[in-house]
Amino acid sequence: MKEINEEQKRKILRFLGDRFTESSDNFYSEKIIAQNCNIDESEVKKICLSLEREGLIQNWNRNTEDHSYKIKMDGLVLLETYLTSKPPEVIALSKFKEITKLGLDKMQQLNTEVQTGVVEIGMKHNLRDGLYYVVLIDVSGSTTASSKMNGTEFHEWIRKFIRITKEALNTRKKNLCVFVKSIGDGALFLFRNFDDILEWKNNVDESCRRHNDICTKAGKLDFHQFHHKTIIHLGEVYFDRENYDANAFGINLVFKVEKKFGGDEIGITEAVKQIILPEINAGKFRINNVDSYSLDEKGDATIPLWKLTIVG
Repeated sequence: MKEINEEQKRKILRFLGDRFTESSDNFYSEKIIAQNCNIDESEVKKICLSLEREGLIQNWNRNTEDHSYKIKMDGLVLLETYLTSKPPEVIALSKFKEITKLGLDKMQQLNTEVQTGVVEIGMKHNLRDGLYYVVLIDVSGSTTASSKMNGTEFHEWIRKFIRITKEALNTRKKNLCVFVKSIGDGALFLFRNFDDILEWKNNVDESCRRHNDICTKAGKLDFHQFHHKTIIHLGEVYFDRENYDANAFGINLVFKVEKKFGGDEIGITEAVKQIILPEINAGKFRINNVDSYSLDEKGDATIPLWKLTIVG
């Protein structure tokens, strides 16, 4: 296989980096990149695919032949090392994530991703295998919304919800808060501290309430509003170093049990219940058994599922 031309790779990163903003509309097609970088479009396709695999750029239309790209945080970090002759100063934003220090303007542009410590698993990272709270947040009513909205409107509706969940991560977290990936109409996160989950969930709720108020004042129908369910499990997670993905029984579990819960509900597994039991006994939370999940076909081994209500 032909090796990637490093000079062309830098040209593409520079083109995307010079046009980086936080907005969602600054994706550039392979044709536009080829024209501006003076590179054959077939070569652009290969280089962009390589950059995407490295976690340096994001592909807007992965499931179609019309690909468009936007630079990601690690791409800006690498670009910064290209543009300076001095060794990059590395600063630790948390014990799990380090990035190359950027100029103030780049730090301001990256405010959401950097300041909150958001780490997309598609990027290179230092996450270790271990025990995590696995959290799935899923927007309710997406089937109805998809039947009432046109394709573009529905896609933007989902994108806004995912963006709300990512931007809700606390900048003063007690421990690790990680956005893993979006899946359909939901998003997957990893946490190390239950209080961080509660604060993040509260931030999501506040943003959704503001969105819903705007919809109501604009006279939009109910399917435009955001209602969601949150499923929390505590279990071992390991990371696929080749594909930069998170794997575990617990991750599969939250997807399998989410249908047991309704909109605006918090669902937890028995493992989570045991950890927060002192706070349940102290009256901070109420729980109700809603169902159980069978681990085998015979039903001999089951996991109780609980609806969690925050008191006060």
